[in-house]
Amino acid sequence: MDGGEHEMRYRPTLREAFVLVCMAAIVLPLSVYTVFFQMRTWASLNHYVENRMNQDLENKNMMVDLILDKYEMVLYDFCTDEEIVMLVEEIDKETEASGENSRRLERKLNHVYNRNETIKGITVLTGSGKVFLYDGGTSSPELTSWTGFVFPPQLEAGGNAYMGAGSLVRTADENNGLIQIARGIYDAGGRHRTGIVVLGISQKEFWEKGQKDPHSEMFLCDQDGKILAARQSEFIHENISSVPRHNRIMISRRNERTGWMVHNFYSVHEFRQDAVVDSAIWVLSSLTAMVLFAGLAWYLTMPLLNSIDDVEDAMIQVEEGNFQVRVERKKRLPKEMVRIIDGFNNMTEHTGNLVNQVRISMMEQKNAELSAMEAQMDPHFLYNTLDTINWKALEKEEYEISSMLGALADILRYSIRNPGDTVSVSQELYWLDRYMMLQKEKLEGPLEVTVDVPEEILGCRIHKLLLQPFVENAIKHGLYHKRGSCQLKIRMGFAGQQIHITVWDNGKGMPAEMLEILNGTSSQGEMQREHVGIANVRKRLALYYGEEADLYFESEEGSYTMVHLFVGVLPALSGDRSQEGEVIG
Repeated sequence: MDGGEHEMRYRPTLREAFVLVCMAAIVLPLSVYTVFFQMRTWASLNHYVENRMNQDLENKNMMVDLILDKYEMVLYDFCTDEEIVMLVEEIDKETEASGENSRRLERKLNHVYNRNETIKGITVLTGSGKVFLYDGGTSSPELTSWTGFVFPPQLEAGGNAYMGAGSLVRTADENNGLIQIARGIYDAGGRHRTGIVVLGISQKEFWEKGQKDPHSEMFLCDQDGKILAARQSEFIHENISSVPRHNRIMISRRNERTGWMVHNFYSVHEFRQDAVVDSAIWVLSSLTAMVLFAGLAWYLTMPLLNSIDDVEDAMIQVEEGNFQVRVERKKRLPKEMVRIIDGFNNMTEHTGNLVNQVRISMMEQKNAELSAMEAQMDPHFLYNTLDTINWKALEKEEYEISSMLGALADILRYSIRNPGDTVSVSQELYWLDRYMMLQKEKLEGPLEVTVDVPEEILGCRIHKLLLQPFVENAIKHGLYHKRGSCQLKIRMGFAGQQIHITVWDNGKGMPAEMLEILNGTSSQGEMQREHVGIANVRKRLALYYGEEADLYFESEEGSYTMVHLFVGVLPALSGDRSQEGEVIG
């Protein structure tokens, strides 16, 4: 069950694996780096915005001081003018305020206004409570909203007081606020205050010069949070808490000179929009880099992946039996892929050749089997004919001929039935006995056969007709035409894991050249063709036993020839000794 589930489990292709690797190796690190970079960018941007807002607020606070410096200088010049000091003292002593001194003071006030058009109103309060006014808007000494003031707090000698007017200035299109600066007028000794001068300044003087950044909005408030200067006049004299934030940040700083608070509202939308644009540019650049890198990697690996696909398709065709398929060697392939393609093509060609050879061998084997089946009638016909001749011999009392015919029939039956099969040593020796009974009739002298085989070897199996070529050679080439006694000895014994078989005859032997040919140490075609049986035996030994078999000859010309045969031990068969006769000997 587990094996089936494992086989059914999805396995990605090489292209899919390549995409996943690209995602892991390119997209993921760049994404992490992009997120990290964006976090750093936002942190840097916030730090930059904070520094910028603080710097802008500091500049606006300094601007307030510069504006105050300007009007304080005007006040100082006015209050230290000896003529003005004398006029204020003289007016304070007069019983009527319509004298020459009053007109001279009004001209002085007009002169101050003409030199400083940003001053909207000037008020002089003498020590006895007399008030002298000048309204820059009406060029009149009458009391107006521009000249109305809040009585300043206690003034120190040489010091200034800073106040917001108690009421708004009503103009045609808007309400305006008034910011006042007061300074005392002292006598020549500087010990007695003879009057107070108050300058009325429009609040626009402050926010117009302080409103440089379009992303920010400035508010100037007193110690109680009441707005003294603002771009939108409807906020004048309102509390700073009433100003809506609207996605804005407020930072504040106290003006040390006046004790007022400078508030600055910053819109973070523009900064965030810039940050979003920067982030979008960076993300787009990262995506472009990812696409370019992935495209380059795909371009470089595409021939490799296509070649792998070609090899896979070719393997499928080979599995279907097409050994003519070849994989094309494309350009821009790495050396390893070229070797794989060449190796696959060579392997396919070699496999195709082997398959063709096997196919041809199978066809030849099939034809041989058909031929053998067609030839089955000939042995049966021969057996019947031999049987008829045998009965004729018995009728004429030719018992020796009958015995020879029976032996010949046994030999034919043994050699034809199941060729290449294994038999017991006992069966092989019985068949050799029948074979030698026929062969010894060709000899001029009697044939003495000696068989020396231990009991434990008789049941071992060997291949049929394995010894027949050696016996045939011994009689045909060694003992034929020999005068006197002809001797043939067959011995068997164990040699380790092999059976050592010797076939010895006392025939005419063989020359050294022939011995070298039979032992495979020399090669002469004409002589070797006379011993085709020995060559076939070597082929059968290699086919049946492989490296477990060995064969060599020893001989002395005019004396003897001995064949040494070594074969592997095969398992014994039970009951083989009595299947086809007893062992000769």
